[in-house]
Amino acid sequence: MRDLLTKYKNTFSFLCLTAVALAVMYVLFDSATDAFPANGSQLILIGTESLFLSSFILLLRGRWRVVVPVLTWIAAAFFLSNLFYYRYWHDLLPLAQIFNKESYNSFVFGSVPSLLRPVDCLFIILPFCVSLAYRFLGISRQADISLKKGTAAVACVFILWIGAQALAAYASFRYWRSADCPTSFASEIKKRFVPERNSSRLAQWYSRELIFYLYHQACTSASMSAFSLDDEAKAEIAQFVESIPRRSMAEDSVFALNKDKNLILIIVESLNADAIGNSISGLRITPTLDSLIESEGTVSCLKMIPQISDGSSSDGQFIYNTGLLPLRGDAVAMSFAGNSFPGLPFALGREEASAEVIFESADVWNHSRTSEAYGYGRLVNNLDADGRTMDESVFECGLSLMDSLPRPFLAELVSLSMHYPYNDPNVQTPLELRSDNRDMGLRYLASLHAFDKALAEFLNRLKSRGLYDDSVIFIVSDHDNEPSGEPIRHDIVFIAANTGATLKVERPVGQIDVYPTILEIMGHDTDWKGLGVSILDANNSSSVGADGTFFGASGKVVDSLKARAWDISELIIRGDWLATQPSLKTRR
Repeated sequence: MRDLLTKYKNTFSFLCLTAVALAVMYVLFDSATDAFPANGSQLILIGTESLFLSSFILLLRGRWRVVVPVLTWIAAAFFLSNLFYYRYWHDLLPLAQIFNKESYNSFVFGSVPSLLRPVDCLFIILPFCVSLAYRFLGISRQADISLKKGTAAVACVFILWIGAQALAAYASFRYWRSADCPTSFASEIKKRFVPERNSSRLAQWYSRELIFYLYHQACTSASMSAFSLDDEAKAEIAQFVESIPRRSMAEDSVFALNKDKNLILIIVESLNADAIGNSISGLRITPTLDSLIESEGTVSCLKMIPQISDGSSSDGQFIYNTGLLPLRGDAVAMSFAGNSFPGLPFALGREEASAEVIFESADVWNHSRTSEAYGYGRLVNNLDADGRTMDESVFECGLSLMDSLPRPFLAELVSLSMHYPYNDPNVQTPLELRSDNRDMGLRYLASLHAFDKALAEFLNRLKSRGLYDDSVIFIVSDHDNEPSGEPIRHDIVFIAANTGATLKVERPVGQIDVYPTILEIMGHDTDWKGLGVSILDANNSSSVGADGTFFGASGKVVDSLKARAWDISELIIRGDWLATQPSLKTRR
């Protein structure tokens, strides 16, 4: 053994250095994502997995050994990109989106500086050190270890790694047993080898580490591609849709007067409900939104539960335009934009009188295809701020479009100034909100105040053009966001102004409930009302998040429907069920 170690000293030294570098990156990543309980079993797992990945140097020959330092760089890129994603979304990056060019744009890169931490430089330094060692130890020129001995060594390390997985499973078993949760050692072992469709990416990573995480992700992603629906699945969907409680559309309803009004849908980036109604040093943060909520003819709810998933902002837009829930483990906008959807323009019969305005490029979140899929006649994107905030630019463009659209029209305006890290260069920060520029909370409020100011100007110009009284204006959050970076959930906002009815809803509802509510307030009775329940329905007082968490309670029947809506939505999307419904108007 001593002769073997002496003969291949450089190779074994490189192997150990690579294993240490990988192990340090594992620990850094696990600590930053709160997936590191610092117990012995996880340390052993990290050590054996790092050693196992490095041990392949014993099987490679000559220049093929460069695979190991390249693998180290790939691992570092994986850790760093997922770390940025976690700090923003408190989740891991969907593997399917890593290879989508639409996932990388100026807004993604613009967020990176604010997400960086000094310790992150180690994800560059460590693989660089491995590359230097590869070069100066002359690994590509070292003598080849016999295939028999190399395979035996790798097999031994593999057995150690499997044993560490079993040890980690036993640690999980003991933890859950101490918490009085029903489990068994066999079930904990099974969790590692049998992928669970509905488990979160963080759950798939926790105490499993990279190899099993990639295995779980590959299996669940492959099982969630498009598929053909059999007759049983189609019947299940149809039965579910029929069972959703619907409010009657009375001819004498005040909402019947809205049928020929314009619909202006403003989707606001990262609008937290608890940010509304606040003041700092006498400065009201959202005077316009505060006034709208208190106005006659406004329907509002500040207890809406976010239901986005991997598609983030695009999921919010998807929910509001289709009445479906997004996918867990995939982004609808990326993978299924070619499907048939009964979007709002189709539902209202306004395809030729509809337009969508976004500030960024239409390449972001595949917007050019989703806008068409939802039925919008025009999409305006890539706006020039020209000294204005991004939101002012969107509102200005929206007003210009409204002058040319047939009446009644549908205009969807998507805000952006409040996108993390809240660095719209044209936002003027009031004195009351100025402090250390690193205070994300104040930067968020300054962006929100700027949006509110732009909204006030937009509403005033609608009134001066005679459009306000002829329009119903919906203001909804695309999702919540926590400026501090902590995994804290916030309720989000639904406001409908100039509806003819005044109501403050103080029950928890979901984003999926917005689509049927829009149709009801606009006085349109359509065959497709989505999978949600109108916010105006007094029996609707619950929502179910993407992870299955319940908020509120509507009763056994409705709550059961709300929980099943996630699975039914997935069947509809992956099976393109809406394309098979001739009574629904969609893009064919």
